[in-house]
Amino acid sequence: MAKKYSLFVIAFFCLQLLSAANLPQTIPTESTDSTAWQPADSNAGFAEPDSTGCTFTTISVQNAAFEQEIIERVNAERAKAGVAPLKSNEALSNASRYQANDMMADDYFNHDTYDRINGTLSLVCGVWTRVSKYYAYDSAAGENIAGGQDTPEQAMNAWMASEGHRANILNPNFRELGVGYYHGGTGLGDFWVQDFGTRSNGYPVVINRESAATNSRSVSVYLYGKGVFNEYRIRDDASQWSNWLPFQEQVNWTLNGSGNLTHIVSVEMRKSSGEVTSASDRIYLAGEATLGNLPESIHFLYIKADHSITPVYSSLQPLNTGTADVLSWTLSASGGWIRLSATSGKTPNTIIEVAPENLGGLAVGTYQGSLTFTITSPASISGTLYTVPVDLTVVDDLPFKVFLPSVLR
Repeated sequence: MAKKYSLFVIAFFCLQLLSAANLPQTIPTESTDSTAWQPADSNAGFAEPDSTGCTFTTISVQNAAFEQEIIERVNAERAKAGVAPLKSNEALSNASRYQANDMMADDYFNHDTYDRINGTLSLVCGVWTRVSKYYAYDSAAGENIAGGQDTPEQAMNAWMASEGHRANILNPNFRELGVGYYHGGTGLGDFWVQDFGTRSNGYPVVINRESAATNSRSVSVYLYGKGVFNEYRIRDDASQWSNWLPFQEQVNWTLNGSGNLTHIVSVEMRKSSGEVTSASDRIYLAGEATLGNLPESIHFLYIKADHSITPVYSSLQPLNTGTADVLSWTLSASGGWIRLSATSGKTPNTIIEVAPENLGGLAVGTYQGSLTFTITSPASISGTLYTVPVDLTVVDDLPFKVFLPSVLR
């Protein structure tokens, strides 16, 4: 396994050099590196030749899960470095997919775009010309490419091990990210592209570091715009706007609505002049909050002859078995003979003891009661009821009793 890994690393770098050696001599040497960065005030790149191979084209997604994993891994690395998360941008992803697909189809490895005509590579357009056809950056842009890695983890490891690529990934001047992945062809096989960008008038919001899904209604929302905006307000889906609040970069929010659905969190940010900018992000809430870990029913036996109760009590620990949210609840009992050690609590920490009481005056027979849990928060499921039947059997005495000896360990 160690030998195989060593060969993989050598192939990764050698294949870049071999691809560069096959490029036309008119390509500047800096384009052969797999890292590119473009400040807004620098030259836009190469003059675009007469060619139809660098037009705006939407390339279909081949592996959405791979692309999403790259985004989440990028933001995990930025979090470790104390840098703000990037917002996924579909325009940048289209630019990335175009290049990943084109490198695969025409069997080359470069930031600039080429067509293979009669077996010969011909320059179509420079990297920034291509990116600008999809994304109107006016502040900064960057690109990383990689080839030959089978998984997002391998691609990210290769980029993070390279100073230039790592600098793009951790660049605090970038706000948005697109990712493209394509597999195929006869060369490297797997092609990975990251396109980074910033628009001076774009202030994105990012939920949970751009995770695709969460199993908790409590999410963290990052707001770009510190020093630009004075206030913000927030809501999700069609809920009411919050009050205007002093601007802050990190906001905690509780999602409303049902689980197993995608929720959109919208933010409005206001300048001191009154100008308002809007932004939004979305996340899938997996699962539905459910109060569980409760018995189907509880049974007690009361023997009048010796006033014994079996069992003495029943212990319950309600849990949220659907999501990671904390559920608050209240508890009531019917029947008039049930004692509760607690009438309210929260998952997962509250434990309740349920026991019969005031049994001396009861006649022989069977008595029916119940426990009713009522959810009080989160608001999206407030008022939901969960009922556990409780029955009590009262007898004068039992004809046979068996006592088992205690066992010590």
